[in-house]
Amino acid sequence: MIPQSSFSNYSNFESYWNYLYPWGPSHKGTALMLGNSSYHEHIYLNNSVLTLKATRNNHKLGGKKFNYLSGTIYAKKHIEVNSQYPNYSICGDFKVPTIKGTWPAFWITCTTSWPPEVDILEFKGSTFNNFNIFQIHKNVPTSIDRTNISSPNDWNTFCFYMDRINNNDVSLSLSLNNMSIITHNGTGFVLKQFWLIIDLQMEGSSGNPGPSSDTFYYLRNVKIISNY
Repeated sequence: MIPQSSFSNYSNFESYWNYLYPWGPSHKGTALMLGNSSYHEHIYLNNSVLTLKATRNNHKLGGKKFNYLSGTIYAKKHIEVNSQYPNYSICGDFKVPTIKGTWPAFWITCTTSWPPEVDILEFKGSTFNNFNIFQIHKNVPTSIDRTNISSPNDWNTFCFYMDRINNNDVSLSLSLNNMSIITHNGTGFVLKQFWLIIDLQMEGSSGNPGPSSDTFYYLRNVKIISNY
């Protein structure tokens, strides 16, 4: 669905990725997201590495105050487990900021409702990654694992595998550097469509005030393989 080469140049990148969130330029933090085909100050490519940059910059939009300008992208194709595509592998290499007020993430969320959601990578102002699986049904427990990453500013590989079990459920697995972290079932995930989102949000639940200097989030080798 998305080849490892999608970050090789802007033309290839824009064949597979959209700018902003699927719903617009903001989410739960204080960063306003920017990006389009002619704007690459906060989203840019260099040697097949994609950089998202957050800059302290007070800004208002629709009466809401934003403390940062930043970048986010999401995959153009939806992820959907069904009888034709029963398996998905979603992987990438990441260097993440971990100081207070930085909130980088790599996650899938349902296009029509919340939950379900799976956070493959989510750092909230510390060196702990939040591997989260938010279930559809309230009687099915949410899986949350906070794992301390020894070198988050170096390249680490985060992967997510979703495999169809039956007409309703899937097996979900989250891994770090080829080591399994969470394996769990997702109840009711079959036939749900998901966005894959990569964003550098700021402050919010990652704490405040955030950094005054520029913040960088680096990505490479991001790929989605169906029927792997």
